[in-house]
Amino acid sequence: MSLQVNMLRERNKSYGAIKFVDISSKDYSPKDNQDLDYETLYEEVGLGWIYAVTKYEPVAAIANAVYGVWAKYRMQITG
Repeated sequence: MSLQVNMLRERNKSYGAIKFVDISSKDYSPKDNQDLDYETLYEEVGLGWIYAVTKYEPVAAIANAVYGVWAKYRMQITG
């Protein structure tokens, strides 16, 4: 878990304003979370085009491979 998530969890103990969920979980339900899914989140931050292109092969396969590498080394890179 990232330093940012840990910090938010700690601060949230006082406020109780954040519901932490794993949007990548197979059990995640957008209906239970204000209809938020990856596509909506990316659109809200102006990156909807990124999500849209990853729906198509071979872009999806490349994106998954790149993300796999990023996920493995992101803490070493970002601290």
